[in-house]
Amino acid sequence: MKIAIISDTLYPFVKGGADKRYHEIAKYLVAQGHEVHVFTLRWWGDEKSILRDGMRFHGVCDPMPLYVKGRRSIREAIVFAMALPWSLMRHRFDVIECNVNPFLHCFPIRVISWIYRTKLVFGLWECWGNYWFDYLGARGIMGWLMERLAIMLPNKIIVESQSNKDILVSWGVNPKKISRIPSGVHFSMIQDVPKADGKLDLIVVGRMIRAKGAHTFLNALPKVIEQNSSLRVGIVGDGPEMENLRQISSSLGLDSYIEFYGFVPEEKDVIALMKTAKIFVYPAAMEGGWALTAIEANASGLPTIGVEKGDLGITEAVIEGFNGVLIPEENEDLLAEKINEVLKDDNARSNMSANAVDFARQHDWHDLANQIENVYEEVYGR
Repeated sequence: MKIAIISDTLYPFVKGGADKRYHEIAKYLVAQGHEVHVFTLRWWGDEKSILRDGMRFHGVCDPMPLYVKGRRSIREAIVFAMALPWSLMRHRFDVIECNVNPFLHCFPIRVISWIYRTKLVFGLWECWGNYWFDYLGARGIMGWLMERLAIMLPNKIIVESQSNKDILVSWGVNPKKISRIPSGVHFSMIQDVPKADGKLDLIVVGRMIRAKGAHTFLNALPKVIEQNSSLRVGIVGDGPEMENLRQISSSLGLDSYIEFYGFVPEEKDVIALMKTAKIFVYPAAMEGGWALTAIEANASGLPTIGVEKGDLGITEAVIEGFNGVLIPEENEDLLAEKINEVLKDDNARSNMSANAVDFARQHDWHDLANQIENVYEEVYGR
């Protein structure tokens, strides 16, 4: 098959969970003999397209800031949606998979797929619903409407979690139109990575944006330090929230306890840092049931402390008491209490660590990418 993957952000140029997911899928498809084209921003420089890892990257426009004042840039979404059709229409594909975020580009892609009679698959990682109004205030009505309209456009929707599937069904999507395929890890590679020098008690890894909750984690730390005076914390990642996080750290007197590693370009180096820690903390509430970094942490032997918030949180990546623990909302007091509890109980933490490795072993990229290939073949054959 000739397959297009569309996402304004993409690994290795941007290192979020969805970005890495599409990169792994594309590499697998190339290895299976498919022709893969990736349409994204021109992250690599001036060339309009480059060949990398066996796939053709098409830069539809120059890169621009993804976040403005901590929120997703509306301008970036508009420019990407306007530039994408001119690049995409130069080719004909059997299947197009599109990352739904940031939504605007989904609509011209649907028109193109209809004109060229191309099958269209959407990847959807979070169902925001009424959270749009918390995020954008009154302007959230536009996000709410786009989300509800966009889910009606493709031939197939791929989600990572059962909770997202249930939400989509409650919004009127036919359950037969939805496939649940979570993101995974290169389990054997992670097992082979030696741990870095030094020791950490807690580690946070991810894109430093407000929605990821690192500020909540920092605000919880003083109560953790009260019971763990020699606490060592690592924060890996960069983003628009980083300066604010450093200010919070300084104002709370945490600088001597925290190492800000910033952006770490090599995946193996991130894994090596994870392996020096006892616990992986994922304080974000706005997640769609799954988080790739939590599975990577599990594969590194770390139990995860995460958030459960109704249908949101990482409730399917963390099984309470098995490979980690959950708090019922993004709250610094609850988070501090749970961190202290897990740090104190060496036996429970050891059991969860062993279970975490077993859980990650069940989510290897090869098997999951094969499932995605099967979805493409099913859609294309209709």
